[in-house]
Amino acid sequence: MAVISRRSGAYAVALVAIAACVAALVSLAPSASEAATTASVGALSCSSAPAAGHVACLSTATRLTTADAGPAGAQGYGPGDLDSLYDLPAAVRHGAPSRNTPTVAVIDVGHDLHAASDLAAYRAYFKLPACTKASGCFSEVNEHGSTTNLPAMSARDDWGGEISLDLDMVSAICPACNLLLVDAASTASDDLVAAAQEATAYANHGRPAHYVSMSFGGSEPTGSGTDSELDPSNDPFLPTNNAVYVAATGDCGYRPIASDRVLCTDPRSGESLAGASWPAVLPTVVGTGGVTAAETGSGTSATWSLSAWNGSGSGCATGVPATAVSPVQQAAVTTALAPTPSAVTECQGRATSDLSAIADNNDGVLVYYTSSYAYGSNAFEQNDGCTPKGTPDHCLPWEVAGGTSAAAPQVAAMYALAGDVSTPDAAVQELYQNAATVTSDFVDITSGSTEGCRSTDGALCKAGTGWDGPTGLGIPSGLGAFTATGAAPGTFTATQVAAISGKAKVGDVLRASAGTVVDATTNAPVTGATSTLQWMRGRTPIPGATRATYKLVKADKGHKITVRVTVAATDYVPFSDSAPATAAVRKKK
Repeated sequence: MAVISRRSGAYAVALVAIAACVAALVSLAPSASEAATTASVGALSCSSAPAAGHVACLSTATRLTTADAGPAGAQGYGPGDLDSLYDLPAAVRHGAPSRNTPTVAVIDVGHDLHAASDLAAYRAYFKLPACTKASGCFSEVNEHGSTTNLPAMSARDDWGGEISLDLDMVSAICPACNLLLVDAASTASDDLVAAAQEATAYANHGRPAHYVSMSFGGSEPTGSGTDSELDPSNDPFLPTNNAVYVAATGDCGYRPIASDRVLCTDPRSGESLAGASWPAVLPTVVGTGGVTAAETGSGTSATWSLSAWNGSGSGCATGVPATAVSPVQQAAVTTALAPTPSAVTECQGRATSDLSAIADNNDGVLVYYTSSYAYGSNAFEQNDGCTPKGTPDHCLPWEVAGGTSAAAPQVAAMYALAGDVSTPDAAVQELYQNAATVTSDFVDITSGSTEGCRSTDGALCKAGTGWDGPTGLGIPSGLGAFTATGAAPGTFTATQVAAISGKAKVGDVLRASAGTVVDATTNAPVTGATSTLQWMRGRTPIPGATRATYKLVKADKGHKITVRVTVAATDYVPFSDSAPATAAVRKKK
């Protein structure tokens, strides 16, 4: 079990030789602020297991009801808890989205009518900066890049909960990131591939995404040679430059078990979906597994106990040969499997996971989700003990969620925070290079195993020192794991704050001074740093007002005006600051 202590900002890791699993972890006392309480195992939150050629979302969730304490009663991990768990730099908590901050794309199925309002509610509850379509922070397109003709959500495959989970997790990790939601037309793998490719092509419409989260998975595609999407020469993400793809590895463990959950059985063939999951097994995709995490205390005084989540997907792709995997990655896997020769024989291809994040919904993350249907009207909510809205113990628009679907957007957002933009094949390789040279960038998970794990399977399904299937290289510690050098990204500080000059009268012109922003460690100017301006009417961005000057108009009357300055540079965490607001704008005499 990995135990992490945060004491007055200090960071320490102790590896404790305890053969304990999930049951021992959830018995630990949670924090009184945002930590999760123990909940029953949730239901699959979007659809049944996928048919051949289709995928399913990989999230599970338990809907909170009026019988629960609700968010104020600490029913799930929030942004502050995740900051503590991953030791994220404090600077990221103060940024605000702008056209100069990174964009993270999430790929889902169908258009959720409540996605924007649910996102706004989550961010408001945790006091994160607003991210709306009006401000340009939040964009939504179909798989062809159109903002209209968004695909309808089907009653059978309602991905609304998955969409909320993805958007909330990116928001929790990277509040300054812009969000791009790409709605695939169906669960068919071809539609999901088209949507993921569109995410990085959307630059043609004004908002490129260099970081793509894919919280779905299915069995390995059939076919051989260039007819298979597992063949390296036919990898759908290989041609993409300057993008990092992150995918969930699955929620079904490594081997089939007699009590296989519904979501882990193909409804047509009856085959188990345990093991390797597409697209996480592609060599150009960062496969993200899951951990169970229990927090004692909070903030800089928190202590975290970690083990492999027993549902975390892991496996070896039969269609991706070891020759398609980077040597440094294959060396990590080979070393881990060496004590169990049968596992070496069984695993001759690409192995997952690469990295992990919190995924156990018994100690899960808090998500705001207003169902497209009345509370209690679909099977998922009824199975969670909900009754229709207005009746006793009716459902609340909050869930405690998990699954490796929760892990993928967290990791994608951390890549965005780090600011390193790699080609897809380089992103996976850099992780393993950093793990081999800068071990402090990771917290190694050394206890726990997945469902169906046998002693002869070794590290394919049992956590241990170094790489293992359920948790990969472990969870990130800081952001160094996501950079080409393994070093943590730099941070900015303002030595002179932004300011506004001019009279606050309709018709007059205000002028912004961007202030002076330097490297927070050296106090020296940062080469290549760029700054952008956004004039604000109160807390609302003024469309098109991004120049150094702004002429006050009638709509500004009675409002205070400020300007937000955002500074960005390669290998630096984006920095945002606002100038002191003017007095309320008056009518010109």
